[in-house]
Amino acid sequence: MRFASLFAPVACGVLVLSLASDAAAQSGERRSGWYIGGGVGANWASEIEQTGFNRDPLCYPTDACFDQDPRPEFPGYRWAYDLDSPAGPAFELAAGYALGRTRLELSFGQRRNDVDQMFSSVTTFDGVALEDRRNSTVTSNTTSSIDDLRVRTLAFNAYYDFRNAATGFSPYVGAGVGPAFVDVRGVRFSDEYFDTAGNGAAHDPPLSSYNASLDADFSDTVLAGHLHAGADFGVNARTALGVKLTWSMLSDVEYTGTYDLHAAQRFNPDFTHTDTFTGARYWSLQFTVRYVLGG
Repeated sequence: MRFASLFAPVACGVLVLSLASDAAAQSGERRSGWYIGGGVGANWASEIEQTGFNRDPLCYPTDACFDQDPRPEFPGYRWAYDLDSPAGPAFELAAGYALGRTRLELSFGQRRNDVDQMFSSVTTFDGVALEDRRNSTVTSNTTSSIDDLRVRTLAFNAYYDFRNAATGFSPYVGAGVGPAFVDVRGVRFSDEYFDTAGNGAAHDPPLSSYNASLDADFSDTVLAGHLHAGADFGVNARTALGVKLTWSMLSDVEYTGTYDLHAAQRFNPDFTHTDTFTGARYWSLQFTVRYVLGG
C-alpha cells in the first residue's frame, strides 16, 4: 500500500499548524501549557476484506480432481472473505502541550468491534476455480468465524484551535500518525470430511486425514493515519468538555501462522498459511475532557 496520500496531508497540516502557532503565540491570544485529557465513545468500521493463501499441494475428496489418475498436485490455494463489523466501543487517553492556537499531543486509543465473517471464494493458488466431484457420497462440513477485531493506536497529533468563535466554544481540526497494534481475536476454521452413504466404505487414505482445524489469534503492527475535528466547551479556566470526530486509516494487516491440524502436515509439520486484512477504516465519535496543568 502506498502511503504518500497519507503522509502528505499530515505533513502539510503540521507545517500549517506550526506557522499558525507562531502567529498566535506572538499575539498572546492564549497562554501555553501542558494538559491531559481523554475520551470515550463509539466507533464504526468499514467493510474489511480478508484474503489468504497456503501451499497445500493436495486434491480433496469433494473436488473433481479426486477422480483423476494420477491425482494432480497444486501450487496451493487462495481464499477470500468479507468482514462486516457493527459499532463498538472506543476510548482515548492523551497528554499534550498547548502553544498559542496549536496543540501537540501524544495519545493512546483503543477500538473494539465484533466481526461477521462472510465467505467469498476459494481457488487454486493460480486462480483456477475448483469443480465439485460428481456422483460422490463424500461431503465436508466447513465452518469459519472471527470473534472480534481490536485496534490499539499510539499517535502523535497536531491540532489547531479556532478560538473566539463564541464565548467558551472552541472548534478545532487536527491530524495524526503513528503505529496501530491490531489483534484479530478468535479466528476459527474447521473442515471435516465424511461419507454420507453410511455403509462403512473404506477410503485410502482415510477421509479423516483430510480434516483441518485452526483456532488462533492473529496480530500485526501497522501504520495508521488519523484526521480529527471537534469542539471544546470551557467549563472553567482549566477544564474543557467536548466532542471529537476522528477518521482513521490503517495499512494492510498480515499474519503468517500454522494450523492446529491440516492434511498437508503429513508433508510439512510446520505447514503455514498467510492471511491479509485490507481496507480497515474507522469513524469514531467521542465525548472528551481536557484539563490544563500548572499555575
